[in-house]
Amino acid sequence: MARSCLGLLAVVSVVAATRNATIKSLFAGSLSPGTEIFLPSDANYSQSVTQRWDIFTEPTYLGAIKPATDEDVQSIIRIASKHAIPFLATGGGHGTSSTLGRLRQGIDVDLGKFDSVYLDADRNLLTVGGATVFSQVIDPLFDAGKEIRTIYDATNRGQVVNGDFLYPASANQSVWQVLHSYDETLPAQMALTAFVLPNATSRNPLVAVNAIFYGTEAQAKPHLDPFLAIQPILSNVSSVPWNKQLDAAFFGATNGACVRRNRVNIYSLALKQTDVATWTAHFDALAEFYLQYPEYQGRFLAERYPTQAVLAVPEDGTAYPYRQAKIQLNLEGWYNDSSLDGAVTAFLESSRVKFQQSSGFAELSVYTGYAHGDEGPVGWYSQGKLSRLARLKQQWDPRQLFSWNNPIPQR
Repeated sequence: MARSCLGLLAVVSVVAATRNATIKSLFAGSLSPGTEIFLPSDANYSQSVTQRWDIFTEPTYLGAIKPATDEDVQSIIRIASKHAIPFLATGGGHGTSSTLGRLRQGIDVDLGKFDSVYLDADRNLLTVGGATVFSQVIDPLFDAGKEIRTIYDATNRGQVVNGDFLYPASANQSVWQVLHSYDETLPAQMALTAFVLPNATSRNPLVAVNAIFYGTEAQAKPHLDPFLAIQPILSNVSSVPWNKQLDAAFFGATNGACVRRNRVNIYSLALKQTDVATWTAHFDALAEFYLQYPEYQGRFLAERYPTQAVLAVPEDGTAYPYRQAKIQLNLEGWYNDSSLDGAVTAFLESSRVKFQQSSGFAELSVYTGYAHGDEGPVGWYSQGKLSRLARLKQQWDPRQLFSWNNPIPQR
């Protein structure tokens, strides 16, 4: 028996070594000197290759290639497709869809060398590389007196109002009622983020709200007063440079959102409206779940951004679906113990169903960047967009080489 096991291990070792040698022999001769190839067995692999934010359902790789030029990227794709080796490009490494986990033993095309930022302030044009992350563009824009999403001159000399409010569990329904009041009246200058998390000691849930207003404190006051009227246990309203707002939000607390290699089981959906009864019922259920599973650190996160500019674009003008959505809701399952997978998945799936029923959409609708991966093409792209997207998919990717992240069907 021992001899058989040793024999099997030897075979596995030989196969692994052959695959690793094959990667380098297949690709190295066709790539520029600046390109790097890393194998999982390399001691510096995790430091040299961009690590994923979420590892709940992650792809597996034979190795990673960090191309130095556009031509390198083209060569990698040609060689990989010729030899039927699946590949996936990694930019920031933030994709969370479970569909990515279908890729097994592929090539990680790490675009880490493509992280440039170039701002043409006169033309209000920002050009970034394929691996550029949001934090890299903030200071260059601020220093030039600009703002995003589209590039334009900074509002209020680059100062924004940041409001933070923290509430006990007993105030949750009142918070949802205030959010509901903004379903039709959220100003174009304002964004709201609310989330629920457990108290570290008592496990009782807390509700935190962050408000951003592009303008003066006097202009923001009427819109922030409803949150103060609920009598938060902690609050802060102040003006900050817009490039420091992310650091100031939620009382300046860090929540680990940018830490790599988390195990997060995420379910999301888009909402047209805030149904106070549904939100309150979920809060109560979440409070019980926190007590039942002390290891669970999951969050209930609601993002509300103004929709005036989004709705000004004709529905058939772009591939972006569900423009009527007012809220992006994330049911984030943070935990490390895999034995909780079944209980967490059942709880989050059931919660998603209840939110969808009161969402205002007839079908499950999700921002594809937040998708869990089980929603399907209609949930990701909408029924009205699929036929045109399918035709484009058939035209530009008939072999479905780029079909790992919430794939578009060809028919």
